[in-house]
Amino acid sequence: MSRELRLARYLGKRAADMARAPGDLLPGGLADNKRPADFALPKLQAGRKVEREHTSDKGLATEIAMDHILENPDYYSKLERMENGE
Repeated sequence: MSRELRLARYLGKRAADMARAPGDLLPGGLADNKRPADFALPKLQAGRKVEREHTSDKGLATEIAMDHILENPDYYSKLERMENGE
């Protein structure tokens, strides 16, 4: 199974939808014009899980995660270490 298909299934989207960038739910963010397929799946999964604590909108959680990953590729691993008191 291709990486894009796995990502599409995880995000609950059709594979064809993965070929284009998501709508700008947060205009001006670092992830503008980026696609979920442009990101490493494990990092995006971790980010989306964290952001879903703050919103029920899957698309918004994904875009926030992409913004954070672009700002700092280790954002979610650093957050996890901080939350674990490391």
